[in-house]
Amino acid sequence: KDRFRQSLGGLIEAYEAVARRLGVQLD
Repeated sequence: KDRFRQSLGGLIEAYEAVARRLGVQLD
């Protein structure tokens, strides 16, 4: 579970970084 949560957090961070680069505003 911890490993899954870690990888999931990494995916969310990467997604937010891409969204920021595209100028997408996340709530």
